[in-house]
Amino acid sequence: MTDLTIIPAVSHAAEPVFPARHLIDGRWQASETGETFERASPAHGHIVTKAARGSVAETEAAIAAARNAFDDGRWSRISGKERADTLLKVADLIERDLERIAMRDTLESGKPISQARDEIAGAADIWRYAASLARTLSGDSHNSLGDDMLGLVLKEPVGVAALIAPWNFPFLIVSQKLPFALAAGCTAVIKPSEMTPSSAVILGELLIEAGIPDGVVNIVLGYGDPVGTTMCESADVDMVSFTGSTAVGKAIVRASAGTLKKVSLELGGKTRRWCSPIAILTRRPTPSFSASISTPANAAMPARASSCMRILPRS
Repeated sequence: MTDLTIIPAVSHAAEPVFPARHLIDGRWQASETGETFERASPAHGHIVTKAARGSVAETEAAIAAARNAFDDGRWSRISGKERADTLLKVADLIERDLERIAMRDTLESGKPISQARDEIAGAADIWRYAASLARTLSGDSHNSLGDDMLGLVLKEPVGVAALIAPWNFPFLIVSQKLPFALAAGCTAVIKPSEMTPSSAVILGELLIEAGIPDGVVNIVLGYGDPVGTTMCESADVDMVSFTGSTAVGKAIVRASAGTLKKVSLELGGKTRRWCSPIAILTRRPTPSFSASISTPANAAMPARASSCMRILPRS
């Protein structure tokens, strides 16, 4: 195994430190306390992001903005076509800024730039798909209840959605949650991972450029406690969507129980692989064995083992 592909390193100085702030009611702002936190790239250890550190105050302000924006109908009561038009604009802007977004995800998560590019391209397509759903949402009617009765089922937005995203697919997973909430007419408060906040902030910039009304999408940066906890406990939040660990998912259920809000969870690991007792590992594995290990490993671990696969030798 002597054939190597040499890729010249890119100096960290080529990318300046990204200043990330909260987006609350259409305005970018620092934390009330002035506190910040930093993210060092796992690739070279240099600081790549300096972000405002959210507290209960910022989280409650973002929730209040989302609540007001939902209740006054500036987004929830406009036509599906109008919402779809905005989502399509966002998709176009994501494609325009693909390189910038991919670079931020790569610097913060440590994943290869080629995979980050693919994820951002896929995210743009998700926004377009959500836009198509905004125009086709419909209910049902039932005429089997008797001559004097007609049953109607109407689909309505749930309200304020708290969206909590992980660090391993920062932009992609936000794009698997937010456009569908917006298509339905919901407003949102987003908490990206404290390890990868930048691409969510860039998305906020694109949403403003696309013309999303103030308060419809709010972004609070920081840690699970207090930001995520406040989102889950708030009576003004109608639904929580979380992707991450099983332990945190259990904590979210407990924190949300007092208000009986809807909770959507994507939890846990995947892709276990068993190693048979007859597999003998040598210093120079055979090509067939190397391929059997590398194929699932490459598929499952694009971001420094963040979508983890475990190889378990059987004793």
